[in-house]
Amino acid sequence: MNIDEFLEKQSQVSAISKTPAQEEILTKVSHIKELLVQRKFEEANSAFTSLRDDFNDLVKKQNDERALIQSEMQKISDELMQRLDKMNDEISKRAEIVMRLLAKANSQLEANDFVAANQSYATMREVLSGMPDGFAEKKSQLEAEILQFYIRFKEKYTSSQKSKFESFIRHLGMQLDHVERLITEGSRAEASNALDRVKDAFDRLPQGFLYEKTALHQRIAQVTSALTNPADRGFRQSPKSLVDSSTSRRAFDASPSGAPNNLDIPDVPKPEHRFPELDKPKKKGIFGIFKR
Repeated sequence: MNIDEFLEKQSQVSAISKTPAQEEILTKVSHIKELLVQRKFEEANSAFTSLRDDFNDLVKKQNDERALIQSEMQKISDELMQRLDKMNDEISKRAEIVMRLLAKANSQLEANDFVAANQSYATMREVLSGMPDGFAEKKSQLEAEILQFYIRFKEKYTSSQKSKFESFIRHLGMQLDHVERLITEGSRAEASNALDRVKDAFDRLPQGFLYEKTALHQRIAQVTSALTNPADRGFRQSPKSLVDSSTSRRAFDASPSGAPNNLDIPDVPKPEHRFPELDKPKKKGIFGIFKR
């Protein structure tokens, strides 16, 4: 490198940044330029030799600093890769657990074991909620699998509840027929006791089936009026017509939540429940499948 090239390089360096060491070098560069203008070549050459040593020292120092920075960056990169590998392992492990639980839940659903299937569903939700942040695509895939199971569960459970409800409402209709006969026969005390039992059973009906329960409630009100007012005899409605009219006009909607002896499907599982594959608590929690 000749003097002109070196001076040109220093001009480029000065345009980028100026540390104290660089300021000193640039001052010497300016001094050498003045010596050249004054044609003091020997003095300029001596100053250049000193400048070159300073420059080499600066370059070495910068290289050392760069090497230190590169070393720290490599450490960060290694740690980042380790953490990402660990997160990938956890995601894979949880995904495997979800798929095993999903297969188990589907088998339970096929066997009409709604309580066990509901518990498996809640556990799946908890496993998924414990996944680390990120990995949105994998989480979305698992969410879709769980959602499909929930839809199948809800449909089958609702169908099951519909069948049970139809049977139960027919039974209550026959009980109301019995109450009406007792009223007609004049056995008012016995009719009152029987009607109380019907009302108690009505209060314990599951949630949902609003249309059907409204029709049944109206009939109970008619029978109650007939019991309290002997002149009122407008209470006749057959239990068959009560069920058939309601089922033909409106589809059943058996919502499995909030009623006695009725499944509660949690969107957010209870925190005390744990899955043994990932956590090993001292005491294993139990989901409250039924609301009491």
